Amino acid sequence: MKTWMWIPFSLVALLMAANIWVLMRANQHNQPHLPPPKIMVVEMLDFDAQQAKDFRNNAEEHHHAMLQFDQKQRAWTQVYFETQGLEKQDALDSIQACMLQKLEKTEAHFQFLEALCRPGQKAKFPEVKEALMHRILQP
Repeated sequence: MKTWMWIPFSLVALLMAANIWVLMRANQHNQPHLPPPKIMVVEMLDFDAQQAKDFRNNAEEHHHAMLQFDQKQRAWTQVYFETQGLEKQDALDSIQACMLQKLEKTEAHFQFLEALCRPGQKAKFPEVKEALMHRILQP
């Protein structure tokens, strides 16, 4: 094969690589780049260092509680699908109880967050809560 024939092959390979790079970059831009909720709350409410520390401690506690509730819920869901009769109903009741505990714990977390705010920050709280709910409920 002659040396000049490599030029078209090299050009095609280069164009294919460029197309792949452009497609990968386009997919990256379609995904929203949102800060983690802890950072978002601190920034949106303009917390001082002590408020941020107290919030992060409470958020850690909330996160660990959610992990425990999720673990219980998964275990009860497995029981639900593996059993019959009254055990199935008991499992369903336990799943519902876990979900209720998660909601109550999250509501308490929001109440703590609101109580942590100074008067000027409380005006921003509904907006922050709405943004957090968007993050929590997104697929």
